[in-house]
Amino acid sequence: SSGINAEYGRAVCVSRSDYKRITLVISSWCHGYIDRNENIKCSHAPFFAASQALFYLFSYRHKDIFSSADWKGFLAQVDLHRIVFCKLNPLRHCNPHILRMFNKLTSMYEIVT
Repeated sequence: SSGINAEYGRAVCVSRSDYKRITLVISSWCHGYIDRNENIKCSHAPFFAASQALFYLFSYRHKDIFSSADWKGFLAQVDLHRIVFCKLNPLRHCNPHILRMFNKLTSMYEIVT
């Protein structure tokens, strides 16, 4: 996950459309994982890594989301609320720095409430 974070989160050469595509792929995988594994007892490490990558991408590229006209539709597709509030509780396993940034931004934009 840290490789994805570093490469796509802060890279200026990654276009807005590529960032959105990557974000949708990761969020789709997270939703599928929740559907299949939310009630299974195991470490869920891949889910926590993917969730953290998603939170990191959101934190560093939030301007790309909110500067586009379709930001509400995009966020509806990503459905951060479902990922954040699922039984697996990915925020509990998130890097504290990423968690602080993500919480600050979701409060500022009043999403994931």
